[in-house]
Amino acid sequence: MTAPTAIGLRLATALVVLLGVTFVVFMLLHWVPGDAVDFMLGDYAAAADRAALRARLGLDLPLSQQWLRFLGGVLRGFLGDSLASGRPVLKRVAEQGVYTAMLALSALILAVLAGVPLGPLRCMRAVLRIPLPASPPCSPCRRQDSSSVHC
Repeated sequence: MTAPTAIGLRLATALVVLLGVTFVVFMLLHWVPGDAVDFMLGDYAAAADRAALRARLGLDLPLSQQWLRFLGGVLRGFLGDSLASGRPVLKRVAEQGVYTAMLALSALILAVLAGVPLGPLRCMRAVLRIPLPASPPCSPCRRQDSSSVHC
């Protein structure tokens, strides 16, 4: 298999997985108890108000049309409006994305700071046969002479 074919196959598989995930999540959101209209209007809203809001949100459409409408919005960069604040969801995600990126970068830095010195030390312990407290097994370390030593 050539590289362009393999890349195309992986992209096609990723697209199918994304469509499947959106469908499953979409269906789960419709199967859970509760209703967005009840959340937005409360329990004591008039039936006419409920029907008008359902029509405005597109909740009166069949599920297949709702899902296709949702996918069209996602492709245009519109994830909908927040039920709690009424603001676009994408703006909220972008605001919090900065903090998520900072947290991920901090975790990566800590992992590198811990892993870079501890990895070689772990293998040096096995090569030099330094007794240390018991620890879980790891993959074999390689000596200069290519012989395998288990850490």
